[in-house]
Amino acid sequence: VRQILNVDQGVLQLPPRESSDEVCQDLAALGLHKELFVGDRTMSFGETRKAALVHAKYSKAELLLLDEPSQDLDEHGVAWLIQWLRIWSGALLVVSHDPRILEVFQHFFYVAESGARLVSGIASDVAKMVREEEIRAERKYQRKMRSLLRLEFQSALVARRRRRKDRGGRMREIDRAPSRAMLN
Repeated sequence: VRQILNVDQGVLQLPPRESSDEVCQDLAALGLHKELFVGDRTMSFGETRKAALVHAKYSKAELLLLDEPSQDLDEHGVAWLIQWLRIWSGALLVVSHDPRILEVFQHFFYVAESGARLVSGIASDVAKMVREEEIRAERKYQRKMRSLLRLEFQSALVARRRRRKDRGGRMREIDRAPSRAMLN
C-alpha cells in the first residue's frame, strides 16, 4: 500500500513527492489546503478524518473497512464521501448510522441480538423491515411472558391447593387423636 498521507497520532504530513493534482483537488474539496500539511501541525478530529479518507481513497486497497466514516465531517465532507463511495470499485464494509451514507448502498449485513443476515434493498426499506421485525419480536416476547405468567399463576394455585389439602389431612389426624387431658 502506497502512502499518500502520513497519519500519525493526529499529525498529518503530505510528502512533497506525493502531492499530485488529484490528491490536492480532493483535499481542497474537503476544505484541507496543502498549506495545512507543511511542517508538523495538530489537526482537528474532522480534519484528521478527512485526511484519513483521502488516504484510503488513494491507498489502492481492495477492501475498505469504514467505521462511522461521516463522524466529524461537515456537510461538504459528507457530500464528498457519498460521491466517492458511489464510484469506489473495491469492496466496502461500512458501519454507519448516518442515513445519508446508508442510502448509497443496496446490500446490508444486518446484525441484531437475534443474529445476523444479509439484506438487499434501499436503506429506507431495510429500516422499515427492521422495525417490523422488532415489533414482531416484541409481540412474540410479550406472548411468551403472558404464557409464563399464566403458568406461574397455575403452579402457585396448584401449590396452594396441595398445602390446603395437606393441612386438612393433618387436621383430621388431630381430631382423631385423643386429647392430652385424656392421656393423663
